[in-house]
Amino acid sequence: MVLGLPFIIGVRSLWLVDMHMLKRSFLLFVVLSVPSVTFDADFGKAMEEVVVINNVRYPVPSPWQGHKITAKTLTVPPLMQIPVALTENESKLFLLDKACLALIQMAADAEKDGVYFEVDSSYRSSWYQKKIFIRMMAEGREFNDIVRYVAPPGYSEHALGTVVDFTPSNWRFAGTPAYNWLKNNAGRFGFFETLPESSKRETPWEAWHWKYIGVGE
Repeated sequence: MVLGLPFIIGVRSLWLVDMHMLKRSFLLFVVLSVPSVTFDADFGKAMEEVVVINNVRYPVPSPWQGHKITAKTLTVPPLMQIPVALTENESKLFLLDKACLALIQMAADAEKDGVYFEVDSSYRSSWYQKKIFIRMMAEGREFNDIVRYVAPPGYSEHALGTVVDFTPSNWRFAGTPAYNWLKNNAGRFGFFETLPESSKRETPWEAWHWKYIGVGE
């Protein structure tokens, strides 16, 4: 039997249609699959933004979300004790050696101008940060209230070993001669205010919170 030209053309047309549909199906599979993978990854990342306190999981809110601090637990050395003359109630507080030496030099320079300051907090591990939350919650405060002003465990710059809180570590510090002196001079010693009054992250203003970054770094 001899197949006519119309039959051959018809078969070829069906084959072309099938190939076209196959290509469209493949492209559709690729387009749908890629966003799905991205979404799953983003969703998984968001789900990791939690802290566990007293066996309860709490979501990390803005402005802390996405700013987890990666820092290992520090010991002496490389931590160096801040001279007790510079700490509140002669407390034993520690910083990484470079930050500590810069702090000592900065304090000596401030004293020449008749300005004195004391440190009431420095290196704090993530474990210690968690203890702060546990203590406050034991006093009856809720997590969502505390985290408005205190970085959750794993999100505090204090874990870096380069941050100090000057006393008084509250809103009153912004009105002290020490704060005014630091605003004008701390940069010469590598210290900077990293939780300023105006922040793109909308973190609470902590005028007493200063971080050693280094000079020209």
